[in-house]
This record gives sequence, C-alpha cells and structure tokens, in this order.
Amino acid sequence: MASNSEPHRITSGGGFALNSSLDKLHIAEIIEFLPDATFVLDEQRRVVAWNRAMEAMTGIKKQDIIGHGDCRYMIPFYGEPLSGLIDLVFDYDEKISAKYDFVERDGCVLRVEIYIPTLYCGRGAYLWAAASPLFDEEGHIIGAFESIRDITKRIEMEQEIKRHHDELQTLVEERTRELQERTRELSEVNIQLRKEVSEHRKTEKTLREVNQRLTDIIEFLPDATVVVDQDKRIIAWNRAIEEQSGMPKENMLGKSSCALSLAYYGIERPTLIDLVFAPQPHDGKLYDVTGKDGISVFSEGYCPLPKKDHGAYLWGKASPFYDSHGNIVGAIECTRDISQRKQADKDLRIAKERFRKAFDASPAIMAVSEVADGRYLYVNDQFVQAFGFSRDELIGISALELNIWSNPQERLQMIAILNQHGSVRNHLAHIRVKNGNIRIGLLSVEKIEFDSKQRLLIAMNDITELKETEELLRSSEERFAKAFYSASYAMTIMDYTTGCHIIVNDSFLKLTGFEREEVIGYSDVELKFWLNFDIREQIFRMLHKHGMIENYDVLFKTKSGAVRNAHFSAVLIELDGNQRLLITIDDITEQKQMQQEVSRLERLNLIGQMAAGIGHEIRNPMTSVRGFLQILGSKSELLAYQSWFDLMIGELDRANSIITEYLSLAKNKPVEFSRLCLNNILETISPLINADALNGDKNVEWHLQKVPKISLDSEEIKQLVLNLVRNGLEAMPPGGTLTITTYIDGPDTILAVQDHGEGITMEVLEKLGTPFVSTKEAGTGLGLPCCYAIAARHQATIDVETGPNGTTFKVRFKTEGT
Repeated sequence: MASNSEPHRITSGGGFALNSSLDKLHIAEIIEFLPDATFVLDEQRRVVAWNRAMEAMTGIKKQDIIGHGDCRYMIPFYGEPLSGLIDLVFDYDEKISAKYDFVERDGCVLRVEIYIPTLYCGRGAYLWAAASPLFDEEGHIIGAFESIRDITKRIEMEQEIKRHHDELQTLVEERTRELQERTRELSEVNIQLRKEVSEHRKTEKTLREVNQRLTDIIEFLPDATVVVDQDKRIIAWNRAIEEQSGMPKENMLGKSSCALSLAYYGIERPTLIDLVFAPQPHDGKLYDVTGKDGISVFSEGYCPLPKKDHGAYLWGKASPFYDSHGNIVGAIECTRDISQRKQADKDLRIAKERFRKAFDASPAIMAVSEVADGRYLYVNDQFVQAFGFSRDELIGISALELNIWSNPQERLQMIAILNQHGSVRNHLAHIRVKNGNIRIGLLSVEKIEFDSKQRLLIAMNDITELKETEELLRSSEERFAKAFYSASYAMTIMDYTTGCHIIVNDSFLKLTGFEREEVIGYSDVELKFWLNFDIREQIFRMLHKHGMIENYDVLFKTKSGAVRNAHFSAVLIELDGNQRLLITIDDITEQKQMQQEVSRLERLNLIGQMAAGIGHEIRNPMTSVRGFLQILGSKSELLAYQSWFDLMIGELDRANSIITEYLSLAKNKPVEFSRLCLNNILETISPLINADALNGDKNVEWHLQKVPKISLDSEEIKQLVLNLVRNGLEAMPPGGTLTITTYIDGPDTILAVQDHGEGITMEVLEKLGTPFVSTKEAGTGLGLPCCYAIAARHQATIDVETGPNGTTFKVRFKTEGT
C-alpha cells in the first residue's frame, strides 16, 4: 500500500523498480489486484490505470475512464470534476487542501480521511486515501497514484469485534472448564484433549488477531480514545488522545485510571471511565452534564489539561466490556474537544440576551416583523406607548391592517429602498396613531436573523416635537445669526465641556488670522490662543461659578504668534441641548499701545528736558578732566601710569558717548530736514550693516520697494536704522536672517526691520522705549529711546509686532501732503 511504502520510482523502460521476486510482473497487473481502490495518473494527469476495486467503489468501468483527465476521475466522489488528493502531489494547492480536515504528509506520501456524502448513490462513506508521486530515474515526477479504502464499517467492525471477543472468551472459558473436569479422565480423553488444545491455540491466535485489529482501529479513531482492563489498567492509548492530553502512549500504558485523571485534571479524581465501574455512574458534581445512554455513560465538562497551554471543554462517552457472564472485563472512553461549540453557544446566548435587553429598554420605538406580510412579532414598550395600541392589538397584525401610514406613498418608497439596498435609514414617515393624530418620525429598517428566520427590525425616532420647534427656532436663529455674523467684535460659540469652536464670525477670523476650517472643531488650547494658560483656568472657574464674565483683560496670540490685548466677555448659553459659551473679544491692543505711548512720551519729554538742561553742565567738567589726564600722561615721570591714564580717558570717552545719546533725547535738538529718499540712505549704510551681520555669522535680506521722497534728517535716520539693525542682529543666534523692507502702506512710507529671534517678553514690551532699560549686559538702554525720539522729531510712529518666531519694528513716516 502507498501508505506504508517509500515513493515508487520508474525505470527508463517504464516499469516499477520492484524487488527481484516481482520484476516479472507488470505494474498494471499489480495495481489490478490490489485490495484497495487504486488508480494511476500520468504526468498530464490522465488516468492510465483503474483497478477492479476502483470499479466496484465508483461503478465506473476501466474502459470508460482510461485516458481521461481534467479531474473526471473525481466525479464519482464529488458529482463534478473537482481536484482531489492526487492533484496535491503535482501542485500543493491550499484551496484543495482546505477541503480535508487534515492532510498527513510522510515524505512525498499524502494521507487523508474524508467523508464523501455522494458516494454509493447518496448513502455516503468515510474514506481513507493515500497518494504518492511516481519518479523517473532522474527524480522527475512522471505520474502519481492514489489508493482509497472504505472505512465506513469501522464502527460496525468495533461491534463485530466485541461480539467475536465475547464469543471467543466464552469458548475459552468453556474449554478451560471442560479441560479441568476431564483432567481426571485424561487417559480416556487424551485424543480429544489434544484436539481441544489445538482448537484452543487456534482460538488464542484468532483472539490475538482480533485484539490486534481492535488496537489498529482504536489507534486510527479520530476521537481521543483510551481502553482499560477489568483492573482499570490502561491497555490502549491512541494518537488522538496523545495529542489532546499531551501525554505520550509509553507514559500511560499499564498505569491505573488515576493517571488518566492526572493527565486531564492534574489531580486524582474519578473519571468518566471510573463511573462505568461505579454502582452509581451518575455524579453531577464531577461534570457540567452527565447522562446514560444504554450501557454507556456520557458527560460534558471543562478539563484544565495541565500538559497543554490551555484547557478545553470536552464531550466524553464511556462504555463497558462484558464477558459472557455479564461481568465487566474492561471499558473504553472516547472524548472530543467541543470548546468552539461551547463558546459559540455562549456567544449566541449573550447576543440574544443583549438584543432583548437593548430592544426592550431602547428609548426608540422598535418592533420586529415578518418579511413577507409585515405582521408584528415583537414590539417594545415605547412602541406601545407612542402608538396608543395595546400589545395584544399589535402582535400578529401588520401596519397595513392597522392603517398607520398617513401617506401610503411613503410606505411604497420605503419598501422600494428596502428591496434595493436591503436596509432603510432615516426615512421620513407620517404615522397615524390610535387616536388619529399624525406623528412624524424617521424610520429605519434592517433585515436580521431572528429565531433562525429572517425578520425585519424596525426603529422609529419620533421627531414631531422637533419639527414643531424647528420652525419656531428658525426665525430666532436667523435673527441671532445676522447679529452674530455682522458684529464688529470678534465673536465665537464654543462647547463648554471641550472648549472646541462651533461657530465663529468674520471679525474673529480677521482678528486672529485663522481660516474658518482651521478653527471649527478645534479648542482654544489646540489653537494656542492663550498667552497665559492660568488666566484661562481662572476665567473658566468664574464662568462655572457665575455663568458669565464681562470685560476681563486678557492677552491672546494670533495665528502668526503676535500678542494682542483684549476685553474678554463670555456667557453660558444652551444650544442644541448642550451648554455652550457665547464669547465676545474686544481688541484693545491699539488703545493699550496708545496709553503706553502717551506714558512713554511723557517720560521721554521729562528726560529730554533734563537732558537739555544738564547735558552741557556734565560735559564741561569732563572735558577739563580729560585734558588734564592727557597732560599728566605726557609727563615722563608718570609714564609708569600711562595705562591707567588711557583707561580713564577711555571711560570718559564712553561716558561722553552715552551723554551724546542722552542729549539726542532732547525735544529741542536741532534737526536739518531735507527731501530725501529713504532707500538712498539705506543703500549708503548697507555695507556697514552687511559687515556687522557677517561678523556675527548672520545674514541680511533687503527688500526695498519704490518709495517717494519725504522730509528726513539723514544722520538721524542712519542712527535710527543702525540702532534697530544692531538690536535685531543681537536678538538672533548665528545663522539667523535679518530682513529690511521699505514699502508704501496707504498714505504712509514704512521702514520695517524684522529679526527671527525668540521675541520680546510682555514684561519688557511694556517698558519698551524707556531710557536705561536694557536686556543686554553691556547695553546702556538708550538705543530704542533714541529711536523713539528720532521718530517723534520726524512725526513718525514705531509699531512693534513680536512673537515666538521673531520681532518686527515698523517705522511709519507720513508722506507729505497727506
């Protein structure tokens, strides 16, 4: 048989390479007389051999199949030409392999067991099959053969074997008693005794053969099987139980049934096979389910299976073996893993219970009806309450009979949608309730499997009150929307819980610099709106306590990172059934800047008056001191102190430079105005600016647009630009880029100096332009005040825009004639 041999090889002459005693036999004759149904395919998968057993099994004669291919050899088994086991020899296809529960591979040999329901005129049969390739001398596959054995009678054989076993056992016992009784008459019955001894030996041989056949059958049973003798010692342990328990046969044979309980439970306890021997075989404490079927005991229960990585739910059945006197001489137990079935049953129960609870407790109007005629099978309490009918008036009656459709056309439309798509979602329906009133609902219908039949699950959301209020809300919402969107203040509606923006007006977008899609659905935190997050928390605490807040001073950031000052007002409102915040933001940045500018100018005016009054009084004595230091430094007897004199003269010069800057703050400083082009002044000092940037490993970009000539003092504008440029360069790390731009903005000429540093803090920003305020270690704090003073003398203003990505100083000059 193919199942017990290595793959056959074919010689160049086309014959099997068989043992010498069979060399003279033709391969076809060998196959013809094989007891198993066998057929052979060539390399084109055409039938070249079809033995008698195959004819008997399939009913197809050899002459009707020889030479045919295209899987026609499988028609007797499947009713159509499908690929079979032998085709896996040529090409191992997972789709073909999937039709078998298990494919065993032994080298090149494939073995399977499969149930064929169409065989034997529909009676069906369990088949064992083995397929093997045929090779030429070079190892190329030139064909394949398959042997098939009908194992349907295996169960019948078990019973037959038991009957023979009992008969043989009875025969042995009878012969043994006869031998004992006639021992006294040995001399008289010697001839007869020898005959019976011979028969006894034949019987023992037959018994051994039967036992071997029984052992073989048990070994190949698909269920995990164990057999014990009358002392409950294990005498058979098949492959399936090895796989199920994780215990090999050699570790179990000869051991008591306690070993069986240890293998399955990890502890000593009665097993199902023990219940066969017990006087009371039903013990409900041992298993979830127990019962008796004739002489057999069956059970279901969970086994931990300690030798495996997980336990399993097992179904088991145990039966006793009796001798001719009715005494138990052994028992057999078969078990089967039913974990998947148990889990499926559990999942189904849970699903049904969840559906029932959800159905009954649902706030929606729900019903289950027949597909064919629409008769209601189940309705929930909401359905009964909404329609006004009793449950008895609804069950078994269709919607058509109840005349609940106010508009029959809506029903026909729903049926058309259901037939086309298999479901209906939110179909508008006007429904007539018992008292004649019309309710408006959104109807949804779904086909479901219910009680093993296809039903319709119907759900309706009653929106009658919603429809009535929609019209009332529409006019008020329209008025609110007009006021909201046309407001000059920035306004937004936010979700109170999440802080996400729901609606914003155009003023909000203009103020913050965001596009609408960048704001809607995002929270103020995600937009990084707040400069100080603690202020946000404080505002929300006040809103939680009082429900509103009005004109709260806040600092916020725009999309560009610029910091703005605003009065923040908010009130809690209810919108769409949820708590919302209606927020108004009044931008007071310019107002704050104006206040700061007035304060700064007042301080600057005072400092300018002081500078004009005391500047010369300080310079005159300093000039005298410097002159005497030069005289003393030139004397030969004081040459040893020359370095000290140079240091003092240098410090006096530095102090004089500071006084010069300080004097530039004076309001009445003389200025020489000329009509000049701002770009020409910038081009004059551009080499100096580029050199300063290069020394610091930084870059300068120039964007000078065409601007008109205006009244300027060239030297003061140079000082203004150099101060702003050096501040910008010092604010950036190496590699940074400073941008200098000129352009026209309406009636004004703009000079903009932009750096890409870390920005100016609010604390410093509020004091910007105040003399002697500096963040630099060696700074005098007079650079920016000088810039503001120069701008004031030119009737210009300086605007500052700062953020985490840098700072821009914009000097705005008035064009003459405007």
